[in-house]
Amino acid sequence: MMRRSAALIGAFVAVLLLALLTGPTGAGATDSQAVTVEAPTVPQARTAPQERGGPFTDVGASHPFAAAIAWMSDEGISTGFGDGTFQPAAAVSRQAMAAFMFRLDGQPAGNWLAAADDFPDVGTSHPFAESIGWMSTEGISTGFGDGTFRPGAPVTRQAMAAFMFRLDGQPAGNWLAGANDFSDVGGGHAFAESIGWMALEGISTGFDDGTFRPTDPVSRQAMAAFMRRFDDTDKQVSAGTGHTCGVAFDAAWCWGNNAGDHLGDGGVATNARVPQRTVGLDSGVTAVTSSISHSCAVADGDVYCWGGNNNNGQLGHDNDELVAVPTLVGGLSGTATEVAVGLQHTCAIVDGAAWCWGRAGRLGIGENTQSTTPLQVVGLTSGVTDISAGEDHTCALVSGGVQCWGSNGNGQLGDDSTTLRQSPVAADGLATGVTTVAVGRNHSCAVQSGAALCWGSNSDGQLGDDSDVNQRDVPTAVVGLSSGVTDINGGTRHTCAVVNGGAQCWGEGRFGAIGDGTDTDRPTPTAVTGLSSGVVSVTAGARQSCASTGRVAWCWGSGALGSGDTSATPSSDVPVRVLWG
Repeated sequence: MMRRSAALIGAFVAVLLLALLTGPTGAGATDSQAVTVEAPTVPQARTAPQERGGPFTDVGASHPFAAAIAWMSDEGISTGFGDGTFQPAAAVSRQAMAAFMFRLDGQPAGNWLAAADDFPDVGTSHPFAESIGWMSTEGISTGFGDGTFRPGAPVTRQAMAAFMFRLDGQPAGNWLAGANDFSDVGGGHAFAESIGWMALEGISTGFDDGTFRPTDPVSRQAMAAFMRRFDDTDKQVSAGTGHTCGVAFDAAWCWGNNAGDHLGDGGVATNARVPQRTVGLDSGVTAVTSSISHSCAVADGDVYCWGGNNNNGQLGHDNDELVAVPTLVGGLSGTATEVAVGLQHTCAIVDGAAWCWGRAGRLGIGENTQSTTPLQVVGLTSGVTDISAGEDHTCALVSGGVQCWGSNGNGQLGDDSTTLRQSPVAADGLATGVTTVAVGRNHSCAVQSGAALCWGSNSDGQLGDDSDVNQRDVPTAVVGLSSGVTDINGGTRHTCAVVNGGAQCWGEGRFGAIGDGTDTDRPTPTAVTGLSSGVVSVTAGARQSCASTGRVAWCWGSGALGSGDTSATPSSDVPVRVLWG
């Protein structure tokens, strides 16, 4: 996620002329020297940083840090050296670190030069004076005990952790626990809090031998990776059946079983144990969603779909042909903001209106007609802000109220009936105050004024009402969740929610999808182990669940966990971290 505004683009040329990060043209340039820099490289649309490797002659597409280094260039954080190199293995100097971080923060306006005089070895005439002065004024660095800043000295990994922690506002959290991830740090280390924060926020995982090496210099390639991870604060995850997809670094990723070309990689992988980028969706991605048959994403306001089942035209390509890579859905004039996938149908929000395509009876178009191209849902031409699709039904949030359509055998439309509806009908009691709507296989849920309500099938306790009633035909309060609920999501037979920043799940537990360390069904909300705070979103699939804390995604259950587990069927009844590339 980019924090820099459009105004930064206009200032980019001036930034380059400052040339705080590169050396003079020719060999032997160092970060500490004044520079002449190359013109910025403008990336081609939808060209992945991993594939480009950036504009640097010493960083090819196969370089392990290619994506992060290209991102540094794209974002104007580093333009490399005057000879066209990036020098990835070289140590980062303290003055270069100041410039990197100043640019990462969007080069905020201020009288930063004055603070450069705080250090006798800097001063207002120093080429890095503004960045260093900004670091001093913002409390990111106070220099050394002798009053110096030592601009040309290398940055140690522990100092880098402290700088980034302070840049993030020193957020509250049990960060000391993360320091124990490293055998050479621990809770008693002088930099334990900031290093632990780095670990728990997924910014650094340390070295393969379990160490952090706090006093080692930071290499430029490692710094690129750290900053890219720091900046990506809006990771999203969508759990399907056998596979999971997500959004990270503005790109779409999928992992898990690829038997039905669900991963969008052209059929290259059989089973992906960690996230793999989908073909072509390497930038501008704002949403992705998965189901048993297919997946879809929104990128730059357009909808793309792919996957192993298109027998009802649910991919929206005006045919019933399968596609193994993301392919544009035609017929949607306007800007798409959200997409939802069911078993054999798909829906999207475009300029506030709802559109659906695929299997007959699920589209909300007022008639029992199949369509291989998008059709507008009856009556939902404006005011739609959220949409979610189940096996054979769909619900939408329209001007603060919930409307649903499609199959209704389990009362999943919430209209106090079990009658199939070809057009949207209002869910009982949910006309106003609703902020989120979510649909499982045959049940539905919503958040109204901070409280969670669910309706439809209750075969495994997925409604969370602590009853053995098989179904509810109207929205029913979830036990214990009368306030503090900010997100909710339905799976096949279980449901998860974010409650006061923590993750809770209920319903079927036999695959470990509740995340409480057991495989026990839970008829009421149960806290997910280790995720008591900082959670911003949740997702429930067939056998797995996932949550995002912004920078870090976690999954639990069985199947597509994205943790790198190489067993035949990866499983965990507590959350494991998703290992993004």
